Parts: sequence; structure tokens; C-alpha cells
Amino acid sequence: GKQGQPQARQANVERESGTGRRLRSVVMPKLRLLWSGFGPATVVREFRGLILSTIGPNVYLYEFKGEVRGFEQITFLRANFHVVDVNVVGDTYVVISDAYSGVQFLVWRELDKALVPLGKDHEPVAVSCAGAVLDGGRLGMAVFDTHCNLKVLQYRPRVLESKNGYRLLCTADHHLGATVSCNALRTVAGAEHAPAQAVRGGAAPTAAPRTALLAGTHEGSILSVVPVHEQAFRKLSLLEQVMATGLDHVCGLNPREFRAYRALKYRPQRQRGVLDGSLLWRYVTLDAVRQDELAMAIGAKPQDIMDALLGIDATSAFW
Repeated sequence: GKQGQPQARQANVERESGTGRRLRSVVMPKLRLLWSGFGPATVVREFRGLILSTIGPNVYLYEFKGEVRGFEQITFLRANFHVVDVNVVGDTYVVISDAYSGVQFLVWRELDKALVPLGKDHEPVAVSCAGAVLDGGRLGMAVFDTHCNLKVLQYRPRVLESKNGYRLLCTADHHLGATVSCNALRTVAGAEHAPAQAVRGGAAPTAAPRTALLAGTHEGSILSVVPVHEQAFRKLSLLEQVMATGLDHVCGLNPREFRAYRALKYRPQRQRGVLDGSLLWRYVTLDAVRQDELAMAIGAKPQDIMDALLGIDATSAFW
């Protein structure tokens, strides 16, 4: 037993120093190319078990065929200029972002297996990416452009200005100050997705589906776009106006003017449907006397404002 101890120590030294070490063969996965489509592809998404691919302004849908061990093109669509992003909403709807012509809202038609345009944005916008936000029975398309703007569009065919839904209506706009490069959909309040019902505008179920967007910018910052209940929105919107004029700001700059939508063409009317979270959260840092003054200016109590802010914070629990 004593003679075996030096041999064991020597074996340990050899393992540590690398001498006498046995190398095991590494098993590499073997991949085989079954099929290749047209390229170069700019966007690739999965949609209803199909492969959605874009090349420039062209959108292709491929279906896997087991007998030929490859994909077969089943439909084709051409956008206006150049597709930069594709957002899939459930198993029925697709939002296509164009580098110059805004977004298009498409629906899947099972009868002839085709993507049919429902509506489009008629304002020329250089889109960087887009996403979908569900708020109960309403679907909003959040469009981020290269001018650091956020615009929310809705498909509302019953409104006269939409021209039977062919024109997507702008319900909110906001200047972010940074170009959004990517976004991810997040479910809030434990709700489930219901895109088909949201587009039709039917009655919301008991557990209303609500989703939010988590977005990243070229500058490295992260922001979130979350839905807010109507009652809390009205209260916080009044508070935002009072805080913009009643508080001292950095270098005397006006936050409302900074958040104004920067459009290529003159827009006579703004759609103020987005709250400025950076400004509203300053309310929490104020002293009690200042909070009481701001709350009295809008006819509310400080506790009501705190409850509304806590509700938004709970909606952003996916952080």
C-alpha cells in the first residue's frame, strides 16, 4: 500500500502538468444542407409553421415538404421599397415595416394560403422596427422610425377617416430621443394573447390580454412601452402638463417640446397618447408639500397619483 502512494502522486502530477493526459475524441455534430432559398434574406420569421423570408421589397412564404425534403414557396408579396422588419401577431396577422413607406398590416387568408393587405400607413416614414401592443380588446402597432419617434397605429375600419380600414389611423405619437433598433413582446398581468379578437374589436374576456414592448436603442438604452388604463391615463396626463410648467427643468428646457413628434412634413394636429415616464417619476422624488400642491392642481390626492404610478410599475413587472 505504501509503494502505491508515490505512483498515485506521480499520476496526479502528470495530470496537472499535462503529461500522460489522455485526450478524448470530440464528437462534432454533422449538419447537412437540405434546401436553400433565394437570398440574401434580410428578415426570417416563423409563421403558422411556415418560413417567412424577405429579400429587399419581396416577402416569401415557404412550406416544408417531407417527400422532397425541402421547402416549397406557397405565396409571394411585394412591399413598396425595402422590408426592414417583420412582426408576427399570433397566427393570423403580420406587420411589415418598410424603410421608407411606413408599415403594412396583413392578414392570413387560409382559403388560398395568401397574405392579404388590410391597411397601411400613408405617411412616409423611415421605419427602424415595429411591434404590437395588446390592451384588452385593442391592438396597437408601435412604429419606431429613424428620427427617434414612436407612433402608435390602429386598424379601425369603422372610422370614416380610415377609408374602410385601408388607412391605418395614428392614435398616439411621441419623440423618444433615441433610435430604437430592436424590440421584444412581453405579456403583462398574466394575460394571454388574443390578437384575432383585438383586431375585430370584440368584447374583451374576463382576463383581458395585455402585452408590452421592451425595446433597445442604438445608444445602448432600454425602454418599455406599456398599456395604461384610461382612468389612470387621464389623471397622469393632467399631472404631466402641470409638472411640465410648474417644475424647474435641466437648463430650462421644456420637456413637452422635446417630446413633440418630429415629422418630415408639417402635421397640424398632434396625437398626445403617450405619457412621459421620465417626467412623471420625478413626482416620487418630490417632498410632501410639493406633491400636495401638484395633486391639488389637478383635483386629486397624492395617494391616488401614487396608486396610478404603482399600477404602471406593476405592469412593467417583466423587468
